Amino acid sequence: MVPNSRHLPHWENPNFVNPAILRFLADHPTPHSPPLPALQSPFLSSPACTLAELTVVALPCAWIYCVVGQHLLRKGPPAPKHPYREWLLLYGSPEFAEVTRWMRALVDKEAQRAGKAEQERMCDAFLTSSRYEWMFWDMAWREEQWPV
Repeated sequence: MVPNSRHLPHWENPNFVNPAILRFLADHPTPHSPPLPALQSPFLSSPACTLAELTVVALPCAWIYCVVGQHLLRKGPPAPKHPYREWLLLYGSPEFAEVTRWMRALVDKEAQRAGKAEQERMCDAFLTSSRYEWMFWDMAWREEQWPV
């Protein structure tokens, strides 16, 4: 079975995005943090990429969100007014863990099927996307801003 948004009820919730975050963003327009445009570029720069390459670029994000969500939910469900409640419930859910397992299995299967050149592109894409994910979390931890 291919997972889809029906298996992730939080994605259908209109309150998934915290209104306070949207108000803050509207009141404080700033350019994207430094790693964010680069993180998005693998998705946008190559319209001719294969299913395997596209999936492998998205995998590091899904994987780390799943791990972090599950880790944080081990302490119990977030309070009803917690600002990241919906995020935690989505990414820590068994359904999202299943999506992540499905993505990993798809990447493994496609890597076995792929030729050497595609395998190298998949490896490069996974490593680059993983580095940008690390940069994204590090940037948030350090509250990084543009230096100029």
